[in-house]
Amino acid sequence: MLETKFLNYLTGGSKNNYNWIYVFILIFVSLFIRAYLVYVSYNLIIPKFIMTFSENPNKLLENYIPLTFWESLLLIILISSLIR
Repeated sequence: MLETKFLNYLTGGSKNNYNWIYVFILIFVSLFIRAYLVYVSYNLIIPKFIMTFSENPNKLLENYIPLTFWESLLLIILISSLIR
């Protein structure tokens, strides 16, 4: 919903006088919140999936590399650009 307001504003569909800096800050905050949610959920859920669905979870957990925040941010940007 917030992104549609931004897109309306950026394409000239909005009559409100928002500051461009305000729009960019909100876009970056939105990206960082989504990246943090991906970061936390991936690092909590994937080890549980490995423990549940694998025959030898200890061996797989030794090779498990947690996702960093910057990798999750890049993942969010990639998925956002592919979907739109």
